[in-house]
Amino acid sequence: MSYAKIWNPTGDITFEVRMDPLGAGKYDVWAVQGGYARKITSNWFADRKDAEALFLSKDYNQWMEALQ
Repeated sequence: MSYAKIWNPTGDITFEVRMDPLGAGKYDVWAVQGGYARKITSNWFADRKDAEALFLSKDYNQWMEALQ
């Protein structure tokens, strides 16, 4: 489940705050492309609002740099 998204105008890659896929109740920033997701940060926030604060502190281009 994703909570915040930055959409790419070309539709290639989006960045999202997602919950840990193992259900541990932790949140982090993910890059999503073509149905595949890759974790960008390794913070595993216990509070979704903390993950969203980090997420919103950067724009699309900054997240693309973090992905590289």
